[in-house]
Amino acid sequence: MLADHFTLMTYNLLSKTLCQLHEELYSNCHPRSLKWTLDLDIYCFQELDEDDYTDQFEPKLRKLGYTGFYQRRTGDRNDGCALFYRSQKVQAVLIRGVEFNQNHFIGRDNVGIVAILEVTQGQSKKKVCVATTHILFNPRRGMVKIAQLKMLLESAQLLIEEQDEDIPLVLCGDMNASPNSFVLHYLQSQDVDATMQTEVLMSQKLFDGPAARPSGTYPNGITEFNASFRNIRQGLAAVLGTTYRPPPELQLQQEHLHTPSDVLTLMANMHIPPGTPQQHQQHHHHHFHHHLRHQHQQQKHDPSSNRVSQPFQLQSAYEYHAHIPGRQKMYKQWTTYHTASKEMCDFIMYGHLWPTTTTIAPPPSQQTPSRLEVLATLVLPCRELDKCHGLPIRYFGSDHLSLAAVFRFA
Repeated sequence: MLADHFTLMTYNLLSKTLCQLHEELYSNCHPRSLKWTLDLDIYCFQELDEDDYTDQFEPKLRKLGYTGFYQRRTGDRNDGCALFYRSQKVQAVLIRGVEFNQNHFIGRDNVGIVAILEVTQGQSKKKVCVATTHILFNPRRGMVKIAQLKMLLESAQLLIEEQDEDIPLVLCGDMNASPNSFVLHYLQSQDVDATMQTEVLMSQKLFDGPAARPSGTYPNGITEFNASFRNIRQGLAAVLGTTYRPPPELQLQQEHLHTPSDVLTLMANMHIPPGTPQQHQQHHHHHFHHHLRHQHQQQKHDPSSNRVSQPFQLQSAYEYHAHIPGRQKMYKQWTTYHTASKEMCDFIMYGHLWPTTTTIAPPPSQQTPSRLEVLATLVLPCRELDKCHGLPIRYFGSDHLSLAAVFRFA
C-alpha cells in the first residue's frame, strides 16, 4: 500500500535540560508528565538531548530498522536535532549538519540538518532533500531567525545542486514563529523587504491590531545581515558541519530488516485533504532556463539591498485552521501549549527551487522533474486538548505536538 509513498514526522521533544532551565513554563504540569518515553514512529527530532540520542533513541530505532544522524547545538546546551530514516525504504546519499553560529550576524548556537535521501518507489528510486531545524526562540530577534532559515535553505540548495538534479525539498521543525508572521511570509516568498516590519514583531502575527502593522521603514541590521551573507555560497561549503555518508556494509543489512507496523497505524489517523492534490506548474522552455541560469551565475550580492531572498518555492503541508466535524465553524490549530502561550510554531513545508535561483540544467523534454504532493497529514488533537492547562501531560510527553505527512512524488 505504501510502495509509492513516503511518510515524514517532525517532533520537538522538550529537552529535559531545557525543561529544567524553564520550569516556570510548566508549573501546571504534574512532574510525572515531564518524563517522556520513546513510543513514536518518527522521522525528525528537535530538542533531543545528546545522551538520550546515544543511550535510547539511536539503539532502539536501529533495532527497528532505522539509521540516525545527530547534530548537537554548538553552545553549552546538551540538546540538538536528529534525523532518522528507515533503511529498508530510504537511503542517505549524504547528510550534513549546519551550525548557525558560523555566520557572525547570527551568533547563536542553534543548528540544523540537511540531507539528500533516496526513496524507493516500487522498482525505482527518487531523491528528496530533507531539512530540519530548531530556530531561535527569542521573539524579538526576527532578523536572526530569518538569517538562520536563509542559511539552512541555502545549505539545502548547495546539496541539491551537487546532485545536478531538480530535487524537491521538505523543510520541517520548530520555526518559533506564527503562521501569519513576517518570518513565515519570508519562508513562502522568493524575497521580502526586510525593512517593512520592525524586528521585534517579525515572529508574531501580522494582523493582530495596529501595533502589529507599524508604518515606516526599519533598519533591522540589514547592512550587517547583508555583509554576513556576502560570500555565503563560498562560506557555506566551508562551515557546514559533519558530513555523513552511509557505510557500504549498511546496504548488505537492508534485506534482513522488517517494516514497522507503526507506519500503517499512522495512516489510520491521517487527515486526507479534499479534492485533487494541487498540481505544480511545469518547467519553462529550456532556452529560457538557460538564460536564467546564466543570469543567476552573473549576479553579485548587493550589500545595500533591503530585500532578503531564499531559494525555494514553499508551501505548508498543514492548514492553519481546521473545520469542526459536521459544522461550518473553523478552529485555530496549534502545535505548542504551555503557560506562556498556545501557538502553531512547528511546520512541515515542501516545495522546490525557484527556477531563477538554481544553476541546475532543466531535464530533457521527455523527462519530468520530481514534485511532491501531500496526500494526508496527521490530525492535531487541538480541540481535545484545549481545556487542559498546558503540555506536557500524561499521554503527550512534550509541550509540542508531533506533525506528520504522507508524500507522493508527482
